[in-house]
Amino acid sequence: MFQRNERIRAEMNHDDARPSIVGLWGARACSDAECAGYLFETLREIETVASFLSGWRPKQKSLAAVPEPEYSLSSAESFRADVEQRAERVGGITRLGGWNGNEERPATFRIGYGYEGDVLCNAFNLILPPPHSKTGDLLYGSETLRSLFDVVVDIWKPSWAHVSDDNTREFGVLAEVEGIGVAGRFQRVGWLTYAARTDGPTPTGTLLKAAPSIEATTADSLTTICNKVNELNELNELNELDETNGD
Repeated sequence: MFQRNERIRAEMNHDDARPSIVGLWGARACSDAECAGYLFETLREIETVASFLSGWRPKQKSLAAVPEPEYSLSSAESFRADVEQRAERVGGITRLGGWNGNEERPATFRIGYGYEGDVLCNAFNLILPPPHSKTGDLLYGSETLRSLFDVVVDIWKPSWAHVSDDNTREFGVLAEVEGIGVAGRFQRVGWLTYAARTDGPTPTGTLLKAAPSIEATTADSLTTICNKVNELNELNELNELDETNGD
């Protein structure tokens, strides 16, 4: 396995690594209407950040299938009705996905919610195209990626969130998460990592940044972020430290 991972890593470069923004939460109540509303806001907001994040539609089940029509984003009400028809529901779990229909700049979103218990299984996942186009031109930079991350955190209010790409995921750096209902469970850290505090009616949290850009992220810089989390007994202490430093 070690040799295989080393071979894969050697074949990769940052131009080919697709970043993803993942927001996770546990057994927080979230109705179909609420999640549809969050998704509606998210898809509207990310298009204002990057114009290629538009034209969302369900993925075709096969190449021969007729392309699905786009999700209706004309109003929150029409979008909720659209989601109601297209979402997959199995045993109380709701799943929905889509892509932007852009072969040159492909992007995908996935959402799954309805999981119960103290495990961060409820998730929103936005998978982006590589930051560089095939010609080597910059498609989007670190500021855009940070803005997209902020949209996901602000709207979904996850307990844990991170920005990773194929390269940072290969490093496999995990932090032991405490204080958010999943004590003892390990979560991935990324170029950007967000940890929430759970006390109080309004969730707030702390943002940790591993490097100036996702391309500059290394195993050592991820380990530093991991250590910042693991050194604290509770994530609330991390938030208090951040607020003190900000004064």
